[in-house]
Amino acid sequence: MTLKTFGDRDRAEISRREFAVLITAGAACAALPLTPVRASVPAELHQANAQANASSRSAEAEAQYQALIGKYGPRLSVEQRADIRRLIDQGQKSALSLRSFQLNNADEPANVFHAVLGS
Repeated sequence: MTLKTFGDRDRAEISRREFAVLITAGAACAALPLTPVRASVPAELHQANAQANASSRSAEAEAQYQALIGKYGPRLSVEQRADIRRLIDQGQKSALSLRSFQLNNADEPANVFHAVLGS
């Protein structure tokens, strides 16, 4: 019985690392838009959207939105920006309800995992 090394192993096999790289590349390609995205968004549309939702947004949600737009803005369409805004607002509602629940540092979760070692 001979041991196979990386250089002489059968190419029908694939390592976990190679599999992860292929899956990541496939997911990145699937996330790309099929049509080119315009680099600029009409200023009127952006201002109208900002004014309409300004009263219902918190400063934290606005900061998250601005950070995402600053990083990925040129690649996003108007619909994608509106979807991002909607998702951030939904996340803020969830975060507010979670933050309203008072916890102390000593509070433990309801289900504590206890490992039982078999003999």
